Amino acid sequence: MNGKGGQPPLEGKDPKVFGACDTMPPDPDPLPPSPYQPLPRRYDDKPGDRFKEVLGRGGSWSKECGGPYCYGVPIYRQYLTGKSGHNDKGEVIGTPTREWSTWYDNQCGTQAATNDKCNFPFARMNGASEWQRDVMTVNNGKFYIDTTRSKDGQLFSEALGKPGEPTEAYVECSKQTSGNCQPRSVNVFEATKTYMVFFLFAKNDTQTKNYTKQTYQIYVGEGFKPDTGFKGVKITGTENRFKYDEWTTPWKAEMIGSDGKPNPTGDILQVTVDFSQVTGVQFDPKKAISETCKPASFCQWGMASIGGAGACDTSLKDNDPRVVMNPNLKNIAKKICSEWAVKDLDCPAGGCLGFAFTLPDKFEAKNQYKRPTPEDIKDTDSVWSKFSFKQAGQSASDCTYDDGKNTPGKGSCGVPDCANGMGNPPFCDKPTQ
Repeated sequence: MNGKGGQPPLEGKDPKVFGACDTMPPDPDPLPPSPYQPLPRRYDDKPGDRFKEVLGRGGSWSKECGGPYCYGVPIYRQYLTGKSGHNDKGEVIGTPTREWSTWYDNQCGTQAATNDKCNFPFARMNGASEWQRDVMTVNNGKFYIDTTRSKDGQLFSEALGKPGEPTEAYVECSKQTSGNCQPRSVNVFEATKTYMVFFLFAKNDTQTKNYTKQTYQIYVGEGFKPDTGFKGVKITGTENRFKYDEWTTPWKAEMIGSDGKPNPTGDILQVTVDFSQVTGVQFDPKKAISETCKPASFCQWGMASIGGAGACDTSLKDNDPRVVMNPNLKNIAKKICSEWAVKDLDCPAGGCLGFAFTLPDKFEAKNQYKRPTPEDIKDTDSVWSKFSFKQAGQSASDCTYDDGKNTPGKGSCGVPDCANGMGNPPFCDKPTQ
């Protein structure tokens, strides 16, 4: 997922935006004073002057999230590496390997709500000082966006800094009586608020069959109805406050239970994003010239009309002072415009495509464990089973580069997951005796 966002709008008009993955409030109205504008906060600056004002942190959804002071929105990869050794009924059919071995060794199937060793694999969505949160995600993956983290849980989590440690800078000053301290940035999901998820650099190539396909699971709480709480959106502007239009999305939105299976009374929204279903939108960067052949001061389309077999070329003239000073600059610019300016497309004309969800009025973020059960990577009917570096006969969740003979590892990947004598991924700590 990925996206952008602007300053929080007035009460009742507060759509926050994710984008491949990203979160933020777009709104076409002029910028009014915002009730969510955080007050100046203070942090340790230098000896003898322990506090200094910092804008953009605090509140319930902080503007600033570009550093380790921001808790971020946790997003989990739901496909674990290795084999679970269990069937769909939970019955043991083999020995768990790799990440699955760690999962079962730590009894994550029963104690995940309280066991930090089960808090994997995840990343924290962060962002620029624009109220949004974003992250890069792997295509053909399945991900869980955790909306349950409370404000206090984010402000006082020791994962970002432990009180009492003089060298820990990112601790709230109310918890750090001496030494370094800074206010944190938080992102609290709230009832009745609308949040948007949109995508940058999505693919829909009918020739190579390269399509962006991903699945997102989001805790929305009881009472959520996809037919009224879910809709498609197009992000049409990203200046100060994100603007958007509604879009009739072909993507499937359904409710699932904690086991990850469809359940009309479940409290998890699952959205199957499939850009191969999107029609009437130009995703080819070499054809979407109104979006890619830029900047106009450097590049221009080489045909009088947009149709036909034109190409992106340099707009520099022979008498341009820069070319006069360096005649080779025109050739350099020509290469940049014809190859790099049209290399990739961030958003198609008309706006970045995505979806929005509005949380029910009884929704609460109180650190409840709601992550659906992770899944095996399927060996059949899966893009993961078709990678060329995987040797025949190996599981889709394992890998091998070349034949593994020139790599230091001895496992099926040829490259060790962890150092010798250490435990299983992702922690690679020594196994308990």
